[in-house]
Amino acid sequence: MPREPAMPGRLHELIVELLVALPQTIPRLLAEAGELPKPLPLLAEARRISLGRLDPAELRPDLIIELDGPRGKQVLIIEVQRTRDADKRKIWPLYLALARRLYGVKCRLIVIAATPKVARWAARPIRIGGPNDLVHPLVLA
Repeated sequence: MPREPAMPGRLHELIVELLVALPQTIPRLLAEAGELPKPLPLLAEARRISLGRLDPAELRPDLIIELDGPRGKQVLIIEVQRTRDADKRKIWPLYLALARRLYGVKCRLIVIAATPKVARWAARPIRIGGPNDLVHPLVLA
């Protein structure tokens, strides 16, 4: 029987709120890592939203950052992970698919890991089908 997801703690919420207040943080880190082109895309908006409902669970990533730059629009789905949680690895591909459906643009999953152990766990590709059907989270630790 599936367990109830844990409610986010204070540290989790603080990190997300900092990213809402400073939304260019993630694009800057990605540009420094070579994952986004320079100059940085113009930030359209950072906000917390629900990606929809899936009977009956609501899918709510920690943060969505919409980018609009010279190479087009892109959506970053930000998840803060303090611990390993097998259920998250089942939900992350849904976030990508639903965001793609909602926004109609490229979507990328960014995981902010609290420890190196969580970072290693989160960075493993997520197999969703055949051998080439993989989700590769980008992990910042």
